[in-house]
Amino acid sequence: MGDGAILERSRTRVLVWDEAGGAKSVGPLVSAWMTGADVVVADDARDLLARVLVSSPDVVMVAVHAADGPGIALIERLHRAEPGVPILAVGAKGDPATMIRAMQVGARGFAILDRPAGASAAPPI
Repeated sequence: MGDGAILERSRTRVLVWDEAGGAKSVGPLVSAWMTGADVVVADDARDLLARVLVSSPDVVMVAVHAADGPGIALIERLHRAEPGVPILAVGAKGDPATMIRAMQVGARGFAILDRPAGASAAPPI
C-alpha cells in the first residue's frame, strides 16, 4: 500500500442522507462542522444504501424529522442490512420521541445539529 492510500484512508468518511435535500439538507452543515472529513451526501435512500455497501464509511448520518418519518425507516433498513455500520441520527430538534425511536431501530446516538441564535457556526461534533 502506497503513502497515498494511507493518507487517503486517514480521513474520516461520513455518509449523510436527509429527506429535505438541497439547501435545506444537513449535508452542508455537516461538511462545515467536520472539516477535514470526507463528507458525501447521498442523493436518496437507495443511493445511501448502495454507497454504504461499497465505501465502508466510518459513520452514516441520517437526518430524522419525526418519529414516524422516512429517516427512521431508513435507519431501520440500513441497520438490518449492515448491522456493523455506525449510524448517527441527526436533527434540528431534540424531540425525545424521535431520539428514542431512532435508537430503538438501530442508531447509536442522536446529534442535535442546531445553531444557537446569533452564532456563525456550531462547535464541531
